[in-house]
Amino acid sequence: GKWHLRRIPLGARTVKPAKVAGPESFPAAACALIDTRDSDDSGAVPVRLCQGCGKTRNLHRHHRRGKDAGGSGDRAHTHCACNGLTLCDVCHAIAHANPREAQAMGWIVSQSADEPAAEGVMRFAAAEGGATQWPSCDGQWLETGPEMREAA
Repeated sequence: GKWHLRRIPLGARTVKPAKVAGPESFPAAACALIDTRDSDDSGAVPVRLCQGCGKTRNLHRHHRRGKDAGGSGDRAHTHCACNGLTLCDVCHAIAHANPREAQAMGWIVSQSADEPAAEGVMRFAAAEGGATQWPSCDGQWLETGPEMREAA
Protein backbone atom coordinates (compact mmCIF):
# COMPACT_ATOMS: atom_id res chain seq x y z
CA GLY A 1 0.00 0.00 0.00
CA LYS A 2 2.97 2.38 0.26
CA TRP A 3 4.56 1.76 -3.16
CA HIS A 4 5.26 5.44 -3.78
CA LEU A 5 7.25 5.79 -0.57
CA ARG A 6 9.69 3.19 -1.86
CA ARG A 7 9.89 4.85 -5.28
CA ILE A 8 10.53 8.39 -4.02
CA PRO A 9 13.56 8.48 -1.72
CA LEU A 10 13.45 11.37 0.68
CA GLY A 11 17.20 11.39 1.23
CA ALA A 12 18.29 14.06 3.69
CA ARG A 13 15.19 16.17 3.05
CA THR A 14 12.73 16.77 5.81
CA VAL A 15 9.12 16.34 4.83
CA LYS A 16 7.08 19.18 6.23
CA PRO A 17 3.32 19.37 6.15
CA ALA A 18 2.19 20.79 2.82
CA LYS A 19 0.83 24.30 2.76
CA VAL A 20 -2.80 23.99 1.92
CA ALA A 21 -5.24 26.74 1.16
CA GLY A 22 -8.70 26.47 2.61
CA PRO A 23 -11.61 24.84 0.86
CA GLU A 24 -11.72 27.83 -1.50
CA SER A 25 -8.53 26.57 -3.19
CA PHE A 26 -10.76 25.06 -5.91
CA PRO A 27 -14.25 26.35 -6.72
CA ALA A 28 -17.09 24.37 -5.14
CA ALA A 29 -18.09 22.75 -8.46
CA ALA A 30 -14.53 21.51 -9.10
CA CYS A 31 -14.27 20.28 -5.48
CA ALA A 32 -17.41 18.20 -5.98
CA LEU A 33 -16.04 16.67 -9.21
CA ILE A 34 -12.63 15.90 -7.67
CA ASP A 35 -14.15 14.46 -4.49
CA THR A 36 -16.55 12.22 -6.42
CA ARG A 37 -13.90 11.09 -8.92
CA ASP A 38 -11.34 10.29 -6.22
CA SER A 39 -13.75 8.27 -4.07
CA ASP A 40 -14.34 4.57 -3.66
CA ASP A 41 -18.06 4.12 -4.18
CA SER A 42 -18.15 0.34 -3.72
CA GLY A 43 -19.62 0.63 -0.21
CA ALA A 44 -22.85 2.09 1.09
CA VAL A 45 -21.22 5.53 1.37
CA PRO A 46 -18.51 6.82 -1.00
CA VAL A 47 -15.15 7.32 0.72
CA ARG A 48 -12.53 9.78 -0.57
CA LEU A 49 -9.11 8.22 -1.05
CA CYS A 50 -5.60 9.55 -1.38
CA GLN A 51 -4.68 8.70 -4.96
CA GLY A 52 -1.10 8.06 -3.84
CA CYS A 53 -1.53 5.60 -0.98
CA GLY A 54 -5.24 4.98 -0.46
CA LYS A 55 -5.51 6.72 2.94
CA THR A 56 -8.88 8.19 3.89
CA ARG A 57 -7.73 10.84 6.39
CA ASN A 58 -6.00 14.22 6.22
CA LEU A 59 -6.86 14.63 2.53
CA HIS A 60 -5.96 17.66 0.42
CA ARG A 61 -7.00 18.79 -3.03
CA HIS A 62 -3.64 19.27 -4.73
CA HIS A 63 -3.14 21.52 -7.79
CA ARG A 64 -1.09 19.43 -10.22
CA ARG A 65 -0.07 22.54 -12.19
CA GLY A 66 0.57 25.00 -9.38
CA LYS A 67 -1.22 28.25 -9.01
CA ASP A 68 1.84 30.05 -7.60
CA ALA A 69 5.59 29.96 -8.22
CA GLY A 70 5.25 31.07 -11.82
CA GLY A 71 1.74 29.78 -12.29
CA SER A 72 -1.30 31.92 -12.51
CA GLY A 73 -4.64 31.32 -10.89
CA ASP A 74 -6.18 32.95 -13.99
CA ARG A 75 -4.88 30.38 -16.52
CA ALA A 76 -7.32 27.97 -18.13
CA HIS A 77 -7.72 24.71 -16.17
CA THR A 78 -5.96 26.01 -13.02
CA HIS A 79 -9.06 25.44 -10.90
CA CYS A 80 -10.47 22.64 -13.06
CA ALA A 81 -11.04 19.03 -11.98
CA CYS A 82 -8.36 17.89 -14.49
CA ASN A 83 -5.80 19.84 -12.48
CA GLY A 84 -6.90 18.53 -9.07
CA LEU A 85 -5.75 15.40 -7.31
CA THR A 86 -6.68 14.08 -3.88
CA LEU A 87 -3.55 13.43 -1.83
CA CYS A 88 -3.13 12.82 1.89
CA ASP A 89 -0.92 15.18 3.87
CA VAL A 90 2.07 12.81 3.61
CA CYS A 91 1.81 12.20 -0.16
CA HIS A 92 1.19 15.93 -0.70
CA ALA A 93 4.36 16.78 1.23
CA ILE A 94 6.34 14.12 -0.65
CA ALA A 95 5.14 15.52 -4.00
CA HIS A 96 6.34 19.02 -3.14
CA ALA A 97 9.61 17.80 -1.61
CA ASN A 98 10.39 15.65 -4.69
CA PRO A 99 9.06 17.58 -7.71
CA ARG A 100 10.96 15.59 -10.38
CA GLU A 101 9.65 12.27 -9.16
CA ALA A 102 6.18 13.73 -8.63
CA GLN A 103 6.21 15.12 -12.18
CA ALA A 104 7.18 11.69 -13.55
CA MET A 105 4.08 10.30 -11.80
CA GLY A 106 1.82 13.14 -12.99
CA TRP A 107 1.24 14.46 -9.48
CA ILE A 108 2.92 17.70 -10.61
CA VAL A 109 2.44 19.13 -14.08
CA SER A 110 4.88 21.56 -15.70
CA GLN A 111 3.86 25.21 -15.88
CA SER A 112 4.39 24.97 -19.64
CA ALA A 113 1.52 22.45 -19.96
CA ASP A 114 -1.57 24.11 -21.37
CA GLU A 115 -3.92 21.31 -20.34
CA PRO A 116 -3.19 19.23 -17.23
CA ALA A 117 -5.63 16.59 -18.57
CA ALA A 118 -3.00 15.63 -21.18
CA GLU A 119 -0.68 14.41 -18.39
CA GLY A 120 -1.40 10.95 -16.98
CA VAL A 121 -1.41 10.28 -13.24
CA MET A 122 0.03 7.23 -11.51
CA ARG A 123 -2.75 6.30 -9.09
CA PHE A 124 -2.44 3.74 -6.34
CA ALA A 125 -6.22 3.74 -5.93
CA ALA A 126 -6.73 2.66 -9.56
CA ALA A 127 -5.37 -0.87 -9.11
CA GLU A 128 -3.13 -2.84 -6.80
CA GLY A 129 0.37 -1.66 -7.60
CA GLY A 130 -0.87 1.46 -9.37
CA ALA A 131 -2.05 2.39 -12.83
CA THR A 132 -1.74 5.46 -15.04
CA GLN A 133 -4.99 7.23 -15.86
CA TRP A 134 -5.94 10.66 -17.16
CA PRO A 135 -8.20 13.08 -15.23
CA SER A 136 -10.84 14.81 -17.32
CA CYS A 137 -12.34 18.27 -16.92
CA ASP A 138 -15.74 16.70 -16.16
CA GLY A 139 -14.43 14.71 -13.18
CA GLN A 140 -13.68 11.26 -14.63
CA TRP A 141 -10.64 9.00 -14.73
CA LEU A 142 -9.96 7.99 -18.34
CA GLU A 143 -8.04 4.87 -19.33
CA THR A 144 -6.23 6.46 -22.28
CA GLY A 145 -4.45 9.74 -22.96
CA PRO A 146 -5.78 12.36 -25.37
CA GLU A 147 -3.59 11.23 -28.28
CA MET A 148 -5.06 7.71 -28.11
CA ARG A 149 -8.62 9.04 -27.86
CA GLU A 150 -8.07 11.28 -30.91
CA ALA A 151 -6.70 8.35 -32.93
CA ALA A 152 -9.75 6.21 -32.16
